Amino acid sequence: MVISCVKYIVLIYNFIFWLLGVAILGFSILLYAESHNYVNFEDTQGLFDTPFFLIIILGAVMTLVGFLGCCGAIRESTCLLGTYILLCITMGVACGAAVWWSNEYRTDVSEKVQTSLQKMIRENYRGNLTRPTTEVVIDRLQKDMQCCGARNLTDWSVSRYNQGNRPKLEIGIGKDRSSIAFSVPASCCRVGAPDCEVARKGITMDNLESKKFSINNEGCLHKLDAFVGDKWTYLILIGMTLIGCQILALLFTCCFCCFLSGQKNNRF
Repeated sequence: MVISCVKYIVLIYNFIFWLLGVAILGFSILLYAESHNYVNFEDTQGLFDTPFFLIIILGAVMTLVGFLGCCGAIRESTCLLGTYILLCITMGVACGAAVWWSNEYRTDVSEKVQTSLQKMIRENYRGNLTRPTTEVVIDRLQKDMQCCGARNLTDWSVSRYNQGNRPKLEIGIGKDRSSIAFSVPASCCRVGAPDCEVARKGITMDNLESKKFSINNEGCLHKLDAFVGDKWTYLILIGMTLIGCQILALLFTCCFCCFLSGQKNNRF
């Protein structure tokens, strides 16, 4: 009677374990796809993508392990359950490593993302689709997050976008920067601003205040940093959830294996 109760508890838990693995796999893929819309920078891909890929792999393995646990409970196979326990331990260690890695390199990723954003705005964005990936990422970021430039819209005044694709800025020594006109991309326009197409051109430090009603003047660095921080927090929470699931799975399965071993010993 006791062993039947434990069996059904293990079976139900592993079914929930399997469902949770499917949910984590789907949510991790969605999280990665959403993040990749705004953090698709060449300099940060390896550092930023690593924990996402690890969590996605662990979510996929979790679905398979949950199915294996269900099969082991139904068949009352100590061999399958032993394999299940071994995989749970391995996954728990991998999840712990992922959580540690995410927490350890969180600041590095944030700094790298900020540096890459500034570089793309100042050097890579040219507005003529010579580097289409840069244009798409920056325009999407500025439009969706309602921001302009890295720290603020004046970052565009020293960018190649305003320098005719010349290799470096040639303002000239001694020139008054307040009188130098510059433009910003259309993605800097405020939502619903009808005169933005005119307002985003011929911007100077003198008329900047009059342009703020048509153009977003808040920089993207702060918003992107908050976005990355949120996604990193989700990753850590997912990893901790996986670790908790592995611990519970080990407890239930070890108890079930003990009952099975005791039952087999009693038969002899």
